[in-house]
Parts: sequence; C-alpha cells; structure tokens
Amino acid sequence: MAADYVITPSPYFKEVLSRMGYPRERVLVNPNGVDAEFFDPEKWSGEGVRERYGLEGKTAVTMISTFERRHGAHVLAKAVKHVVKEHPDVVFLFVGDGKFRGETEGIVREEGVEANVVFTGTVPREEVPEYLAASDIAVNPIIPPRSAQFFGSPIKLLEYMAMGKAIVTTSVGQMQGLVENGVDAMVVEPDNPKALAEAIVRLVEDEELRKMLGKNARKKVLEKYTWEKHVERILSFVGVG
Repeated sequence: MAADYVITPSPYFKEVLSRMGYPRERVLVNPNGVDAEFFDPEKWSGEGVRERYGLEGKTAVTMISTFERRHGAHVLAKAVKHVVKEHPDVVFLFVGDGKFRGETEGIVREEGVEANVVFTGTVPREEVPEYLAASDIAVNPIIPPRSAQFFGSPIKLLEYMAMGKAIVTTSVGQMQGLVENGVDAMVVEPDNPKALAEAIVRLVEDEELRKMLGKNARKKVLEKYTWEKHVERILSFVGVG
C-alpha cells in the first residue's frame, strides 16, 4: 500500500489493514464528527414539529433512521407496547424512510400501538435538528450484523449528543467508546426490546436524569467529537500543525 497514513473511523479496519501487512502505527482510528454549531439546542425550538404531530403535553421519543436492518427500528417498534402500557402519553417518532420501514410499520400494527407512533417519512436534512429539539428522548438501537462485524461510526448518535438529548443506545462496534452508561447515555443490550423499553421508561419518569445525560452528552461532543476536533487529530497524527 502506497499511502503514508490511513485514517479510519473503525478499529475493525485497522485490524484488517494490520493483517494485510500495513504498519499499525500508521493507522489512525478517528471517529466521525458532528457540526455542533448547526446541531445546537439553543438554536432550535422544536415547536413546529410538536404542533405538527400533536406532541404538546406528550413525551416524544425519536429515532432517526434510513431503516436498514442493522439500525434496529424493528426492535424499537417491539418496545413501544411495553412503554405505553406504563405511560400512554408517550409518542414515538420514526423519522426517515428505507427498506425495512414497511416491516416496522407492520410490527406497530400487530402490537396495536398505532395511536402512539408516527412515521414521518424522509425529512430535509436542514430540519433534522428541529425534530430532535421537539424530542425528549432519542434512541439508537443498532444491532450487530448477523454475518459480519459492525464497523460503522454513526453520525446520528453524535447528532443526538450535540443536541443535548437524553439517549438510549446500544454499544456495538465503534460506538463502544463514544458514550458511557449512566453518564451521557443509557446503554442497553442490542436486539432486546424489553431492555430498551425499560431504559426509555426510566427516562420518561426522571426528567432530571434526562437533563443530566443530555448536558453531559453535549459537553463530550464539544470536547471530542466536532469536525474541528476530528481534523485536529488527523493533523497531529501526521505531524502537521
């Protein structure tokens, strides 16, 4: 390989390159970043979204997804009934569209929780912060692939953090180093609707915990995961600047 250095968001690819004979010391594992100025909770009210979907007086739980299987939207759909059984005023927003949206909608119908779920379809990129601002809890229920290692570095999770949201997430692959359970997110076992529901219920019932997790998540992003910090790590690694 002719490259002097390789930058990857995933430790998995570093191991692949090492097995190919590329020097480990020339590979930087550098997670993705987020535009923390655009995803700034002080700039967005969420009022339009809450009004559009009748969220006033409700607790809004949001997942943004392109509905790939690994994103786990079907897991969240199965968790809904467990949450609304205890808190019928919770509304789930599934924001986005994709291959497995139909399956997710089918689960919602089978569980009989259509009244508590909204599928928004695809929304413009510039409106994503407004949807997060309208949300009380953000969910990232990624599951491991069945036949390969998960090697993504989800920008979605960083956007949730930048917006100061109380997050429920799994800790799969590259995400393991991004959040700390009980400090800046609630971390649950992947592909476990009951565990996911229990974490959501806890956040629904504890506003102070939601505020604490969101504040810490935003703080971590500003300290480590802006695109500026991303570039600084690269320049330092290659000895520039």
